[in-house]
Amino acid sequence: MKMQTIMKNVHDFFLHHVAPPYRTIGIQKREDGEKGWIVQLEVIEEKERMKAVAKDEMVGTYEVIVDGDGDVEEFERLYHRYRTQLFEREDEETY
Repeated sequence: MKMQTIMKNVHDFFLHHVAPPYRTIGIQKREDGEKGWIVQLEVIEEKERMKAVAKDEMVGTYEVIVDGDGDVEEFERLYHRYRTQLFEREDEETY
């Protein structure tokens, strides 16, 4: 299955059931012996609510398990942050 098809299936699922995806940040084949893929994507969450209270938008990062047919089996939000919040990399020292 083509990567574009996997991305379209995941984006369509999120558009109808969670929230419109902001961007796909990673796709890899499953390494647990099952056929399929693991997709990570970001979603702008509570966009209208955050605008109403004049706060920065929240971005949620989700991990999505896709089966060998390209269908979403499960998903989980890994974390969320303000859109302008910078990440601190774990492999860098803080001075």
